[in-house]
Amino acid sequence: MVTAELRAIVDRFGSVGALLVAPFGELASETILGPRGAGILRALRKLLVEGAFAAVRQKPLTSSFRDLIIYLQWALGRSVTRDVYLIYANDSLTVTHSERVASDVVDVNSCRIADLVSAALRANAHRLILAMNNPMGDPEPSADDIDFVREFRDACCLLSIVLLDFVVVWQGDFYSARQAGCI
Repeated sequence: MVTAELRAIVDRFGSVGALLVAPFGELASETILGPRGAGILRALRKLLVEGAFAAVRQKPLTSSFRDLIIYLQWALGRSVTRDVYLIYANDSLTVTHSERVASDVVDVNSCRIADLVSAALRANAHRLILAMNNPMGDPEPSADDIDFVREFRDACCLLSIVLLDFVVVWQGDFYSARQAGCI
């Protein structure tokens, strides 16, 4: 029966969430899904990411930090490449938009501070969050990552841009430099 086969696929991936963010090739190889079913799941994932981002934009970050983490986990959490995002907020701490500024980087140190600052200036940012995923599975950043983030924060400060946080996500876990007291 189809229901039993679908349950077996969900079990193979571990959860419905993991199924939704699984690589297209893996999904397409599943007998019951095939390329068409995998495409439908990819479209559903895109809608979920957009919905999660819409939830973040409805309230100031002071009351929607958990929503931000959910959005980042959907957008980045299962990517097989390390991606770096800037999330922009206005003076009332409401998120306005986000932008992927680097993809497939070794670590955050692979980014150039000048490139990140340039992206923030192009976006006319006043406040931002630097976010990345860690496909290695551990959201804890290295000491070099924290040093880089502090240098980025200092460069932003010179331009009156406030770095609100540095967030690393992976699947259901996350690290916040602000919560850890590192920035």
